[in-house]
Amino acid sequence: MALHPRRRRLIGSGGAVHRRFGEGVPTSCSDNGRPPLVNPAGMTSADSSAETGVRAIEAARARGAPVYGETLHQYLLYGAEDYKKPGRQMYHTYPSLKFAEDHRALWAATRGGAIQVVATDEICCPLKVKLQDRRIDDVTGGNAGVEPRFSLIYTETVAKRGYALAEFVGLVSTNAARIQGLYPTKGALAVGSHADIVLLDPRRRHVLKAAALHETDYTPWEGREMAAWPR
Repeated sequence: MALHPRRRRLIGSGGAVHRRFGEGVPTSCSDNGRPPLVNPAGMTSADSSAETGVRAIEAARARGAPVYGETLHQYLLYGAEDYKKPGRQMYHTYPSLKFAEDHRALWAATRGGAIQVVATDEICCPLKVKLQDRRIDDVTGGNAGVEPRFSLIYTETVAKRGYALAEFVGLVSTNAARIQGLYPTKGALAVGSHADIVLLDPRRRHVLKAAALHETDYTPWEGREMAAWPR
């Protein structure tokens, strides 16, 4: 399972961005020369997993193309080395996990403008289904991760890396709402907005255990300490 990520990193990541927004395509810019966060002609590069994808998004945005980047918490925190662990299939999703240089590029992009959203790819299958296949191209993709995602990203951004609360909220909520044209109905605390609210309490530190979650019978985040937990 450890041979696949490098090949996919070289030939796959960023290809869709290049195909749609290569040199010479029409673009739409905001007043400051950067693509606006609401553009119906735009494209979101979902599941961005590698430095090559980040660079493709950066290049397109530098030309004013309405391109937005989304990554997963798996790609920020797990890598190809985790395929060597027991039960390695539980960490897997598609595209495959990558390498340290990709982690660095993805994290930098969450503050540099190429990655606006951390979300998606949750498949709540039982552990026996996740572990039943042996090859990296037939293992069930996605992870059980909806329930702890906000706490996990808060821990890794605000608590560990000093992100502002507004940056955190942008990555997990507001930016996605803006990109999809749903703001301020979604992604805002305001009169008339939908009351889809998660309250994280930084006084509630919490160790993730599959037995205490409700999605399925495993979590790839087993044993991680959260710096905040929902009320």
